[in-house]
Amino acid sequence: MNQFDLAAVRWGLVLAMCTLFMGAYLGVQFGRSEDQIKASLKETATASAAFSGNAEKIDAAAQSGWKYLKRSHEHFQGLGAIAIGLVLLVSASWIKPGLKTAAAIGVGLGAFIYPLFWYLAACRAAEMGKHAAKESLELVAQFGAGLFSASALFIFFTVLCFAIWKDKLPSFVFKLKA
Repeated sequence: MNQFDLAAVRWGLVLAMCTLFMGAYLGVQFGRSEDQIKASLKETATASAAFSGNAEKIDAAAQSGWKYLKRSHEHFQGLGAIAIGLVLLVSASWIKPGLKTAAAIGVGLGAFIYPLFWYLAACRAAEMGKHAAKESLELVAQFGAGLFSASALFIFFTVLCFAIWKDKLPSFVFKLKA
C-alpha cells in the first residue's frame, strides 16, 4: 500500500463525515427533545386516517416511528465510522485515482443513503404504519445498501489482491494499477 491519496477520495470522505455528523446530530436532538419527538409521532399517528382512531394501532405506529429514528441514528453513526475507515484504506491503495474516487464516493454515498431510509421510514411509520412505510421506501434502502456493499467489496478485493500478489499482480488485476 502507498501513502494516502486524499485528493482522489475527498468527496467520499466528505460524504462519510456528513454521515457521521448526521448521526451525532440525531443523538443530540434525541437527548434534547425526546419527549417532543415522541409526542409529534403520536400526534401524526392520531391524525392519520390509516388507524381510524384505534388507540392500540396509534401507539404501535408512534413506537415504530421512534424505533426507526433510533435505528437511523445508530446506522448513521456506525456506517459513517466504517465509511471513513474504508475511504482512508482505499486512499492508500495501489489502484488508479479514478477507481479510488468511485469506490470512495460509493462507500460514502451508500453509507448516507441507507440510514436515511430508516429516518424517512420513521417519519412515514407514524402516518401509514411500519410495513407500509418500509415498503414505500424499499428502493432507497436497496440502493443505499447495495452501493455501500458493492463499493466495500471492491475495496476488499483491492486489499486481497495486494495481500496475495503484493509486487507481482496478475494481468487481469494489473489494469487497475495506478
